[in-house]
Amino acid sequence: MLVVDDDADVRDVIALVLGERHEVRAVDDGADAVRLCAERAPDVIVLDLLVRGSVDGFGVVERLQASGCPSAFVIVSGAQPQDLARAADLPGVSELLPKPFQIDALVGAVERALAR
Repeated sequence: MLVVDDDADVRDVIALVLGERHEVRAVDDGADAVRLCAERAPDVIVLDLLVRGSVDGFGVVERLQASGCPSAFVIVSGAQPQDLARAADLPGVSELLPKPFQIDALVGAVERALAR
């Protein structure tokens, strides 16, 4: 599992909670996410659409889908509603959770993405 969020507090909490049940890697940059996925594709990527850096969340999904990455995406984001609606239509997106979200909702979303 890969967690991609530039907010260290959010990233650390997600990694801590999911790390209780899964092997978790965490990065703060979209370009790092793309690089790590090229090395070893995770089953699920928990991704902030508004991650800072040279590749935003939309770019991460688009690049990984174009490369044939089989990962499912759980989007966690404080993005505007129109951006969340756009993200819902991206291939591979399993669920969207607007920030702030409940931890149990995140865990459920990840478990459903793993079950697909």
